[in-house]
Amino acid sequence: MLKLNYLLALSLFTRAQGVTIEKVEWHDVPPLPMPVSDMTASTIGDNIYIIGGCAADQVRAPWDNTLFYCATITDRCDVFNIVTEQYTECAVAPRQRYRHAAVPIDGSVWLVGGRDDQDNIVTQIDVYNPVSNTWTTPVDWTNATSDLAAFTNGTSLFVVGGYNASYNASDSLWKFEPSTLAQGTFAIQTMADLTQGRGDTSAVTIGKYAYVSGGWHHDDFCDPLTSVERYDMVANQWTTIAPLGTGRADKAMAVLHGHIFAIGGEHNDNCATVSGGSTPLNDVEVLDTTGDSPRWVVKTEIPEKRFRFVAATDEGSLEAIYVFGGQHHYNATCDCFGITDNVLRFTLNVASGATATAPLPFVLAMVLPLALWL
Repeated sequence: MLKLNYLLALSLFTRAQGVTIEKVEWHDVPPLPMPVSDMTASTIGDNIYIIGGCAADQVRAPWDNTLFYCATITDRCDVFNIVTEQYTECAVAPRQRYRHAAVPIDGSVWLVGGRDDQDNIVTQIDVYNPVSNTWTTPVDWTNATSDLAAFTNGTSLFVVGGYNASYNASDSLWKFEPSTLAQGTFAIQTMADLTQGRGDTSAVTIGKYAYVSGGWHHDDFCDPLTSVERYDMVANQWTTIAPLGTGRADKAMAVLHGHIFAIGGEHNDNCATVSGGSTPLNDVEVLDTTGDSPRWVVKTEIPEKRFRFVAATDEGSLEAIYVFGGQHHYNATCDCFGITDNVLRFTLNVASGATATAPLPFVLAMVLPLALWL
């Protein structure tokens, strides 16, 4: 079997982490049980839970020649064990959905929003308990959106952005309190609005901050957003920070070693009519959050152009980010965007030397990807 091992050499000095990131290594991982895109991936311990998604190539819509759609949505749940690199099927979700968001809270995976196979917004919030391998549906939330982002402070569920039924991008932020379920209620409150409404977006957290980046706004589906907003979960306040170098939507975001990775995604060829416009990106931008003025400082490449995939971080023994599934570039033979079962893992090789107080300069040395065929 051919195995790709991509080495991206990075020299990156970081004060807060006390390490120097010397290179990034990409590795093959056993493929998903089936090709899928637009799903979610949530890490709990040594397991990553992959739930829902589009289980068919996206084909041209017969009712609108400019659109592509997914005719097969899945309710499948698979758990990937990081240690054994094996997949196990878990209890199917209560309903099919894709383009949703998921967050692990207190050992369970919370699913919110998304769409069904009729393009309706899924309003039920479903919760998966890995210990009992069971699902519950604590609430039907009428304000749900699709292509949204979600994050947590460890106890609360925050849901932000996304599209309503008419594909208008939302700027709303909602906060849910799962702990109130024990009292027979489910506390929900509106929080501070985003500065910029956005769908096809994503979010991650570091400490008390959440970061939301990119996506589309309904006023311009030709040019994806570059803007990035940071949310203070204590002060309930948004701040606009340094933008992405490239506008991107339907990307994945993940955190490793105090850095935020914006992985791949899509742009739209400025609304080119050929092939529907959606074009995958293969570069990875990295936000170093450790300095006084956070900025996107690194661009590297993933081995394969794709979008509408998901990423999940293992902060345990491997300290790696996994990239699961997604869609390829337009294929004229099938007049479709094909989906994939491919999975990749990248790790950061680090060396000690930097300290929390050392006045180190920032140095970046980037070596173009080297493909070693074994």
